[in-house]
Amino acid sequence: MKEVWNDEEEDGCDIYIDELRGLPDNISLVKIVAKVITDQAEDVVSPKTIWPLINDSTVQFQKFNKKIELRNVKIHPTTMLHLSLATIDAHNLKESIIGFVAFPLFIDS
Repeated sequence: MKEVWNDEEEDGCDIYIDELRGLPDNISLVKIVAKVITDQAEDVVSPKTIWPLINDSTVQFQKFNKKIELRNVKIHPTTMLHLSLATIDAHNLKESIIGFVAFPLFIDS
């Protein structure tokens, strides 16, 4: 049986952003701003802006298929992934935050 863990791989982790589903009708493209931060709001890596794949997406199902690699960084036990979802509102043509997600990378600090 092959080992699941490879000792020669770099330490760290990968964060995958697949797609957004069931979005409201009054949105356009959704921009995701991904931050990996500590509980003191310190950036572990620089924030990343992620756009959907235009040819593979619809308004209500937007595909991203992106990966954020955390390599060669110190990951504090309080580190979390913070995603902000922004769009241009079709009614007033202004950028609007439609939601956010905060996901801890560790269960217990």
